[in-house]
Amino acid sequence: RLDYAKQVGKLQAYMTREPQRLDLSSPPPAGSGQLEVVLVRAKNLVPKRTVVSSQTTGSLDKVIAGGSLLEAVGQVLAEGELNLFVRVRLVNGEEVVVVKGQRFYDSPTRHGSDSPSWSSLAEHGTHDGWVFTSPVFLPSRMPNLWLELEVIHRGLAGENILGIARLPVARAKWLTNPEAPFHNLWLPLTSQSATGKWAVNRCGDLHVMTWWRPVDQTPSAPLGAVERVSDGTAARGQFVAEMREQLALALAGAGSLRAPGSVEFIVGADLALLLGPAGYNPNLLSRIRGARPASRSEVRFLRAEAVLAFLPRLACSETRGLRAWGELRKQL
Repeated sequence: RLDYAKQVGKLQAYMTREPQRLDLSSPPPAGSGQLEVVLVRAKNLVPKRTVVSSQTTGSLDKVIAGGSLLEAVGQVLAEGELNLFVRVRLVNGEEVVVVKGQRFYDSPTRHGSDSPSWSSLAEHGTHDGWVFTSPVFLPSRMPNLWLELEVIHRGLAGENILGIARLPVARAKWLTNPEAPFHNLWLPLTSQSATGKWAVNRCGDLHVMTWWRPVDQTPSAPLGAVERVSDGTAARGQFVAEMREQLALALAGAGSLRAPGSVEFIVGADLALLLGPAGYNPNLLSRIRGARPASRSEVRFLRAEAVLAFLPRLACSETRGLRAWGELRKQL
C-alpha cells in the first residue's frame, strides 16, 4: 500500500506540473531553410492500351497467367472513373518525418482524367498548383532526406498506388542549394517489385516545381501553412523571373534560351521561331481574350512560357523511351 501511495503521489505531481515550454525565440542554425514543393500536373498515369489475351477474360486471370500487373490495373481503372491524388511525405533514411503531427499530406482529388492538373493557369485561372511546405530544417543534419510523392487512385476497393516519384533533398544539395534554389521537374513514376527492386513504369509522369528558401536570407518570412492551394508561389515567381531574364538575354543576342530550373536549351531555328513576330495579330488576340489587344512582348512571353515549361517534359519522355529501347535490346 505504501508503494501504491508513492506511485499515486508521483502521478498527481506529474499531472499538476507546469508543462515544459520550448524556446522558439532562438533562431534556427545557419544554413537552415524550408523546401516549397508545387504540384502542377500529371500525364498519362495509366496505359492507353491493354493487351487482352484470348485465353483469359478477367484482369486477375491475366496477372496469374503472367501478364503485366500495370496493364491489368489500367484496364480495371479504365472501366470506372479515376479519382487521383498525390500523397507527399518526407523520409529520412527509413523513418518518415512527422510534420505538424501528420506522417503525410494528400493533395486535392482530381476526377475523371488520367492526366490531372492541380494548376488552373492553363485554363486562364490564377492557381499555381497545390503547395507543400516543409518545416525548417538543416540539410547537413539530414543527409538522407528524401521527398516522396505517391500517385494514388481511390476506388471502390480502396487506395491503389499507381506509381511513386522519389527525390533526394539534401544529397549533394540537389534541392537545397542556395545558389540554385529553383527546379522545374518532370519525374517518371516508378514501382517496387516483390523482390524490392525499383523499376520505371511504362507510363506516368509527374510535374513539380521546388523552391529552397534559406531562413537566414529571409528571416522575416512567415512559415505559413504546410499544404494549400496557392495563387502565388515562390517557385512560380522564380520561374517567371528567370524566364524574363533569359528572354532578355536571348533578345540581346545570347544565342540560346535556357529553360528555368532545368538544363534544357533552345537554340538555332527553334529560338528564332520563338522570338520572331510570326503569328502575331493583336486584333485576333483581342477577340479571343475579350480584352485589350496583347502587345508583341506579352505574346512572346506567353509563347516562351508555354515552350520552356514543357522542355523538361520532353526530356523525361526521351529518357523513358531510351530506357525502354535498352530493356528491349536486353531481351533480344
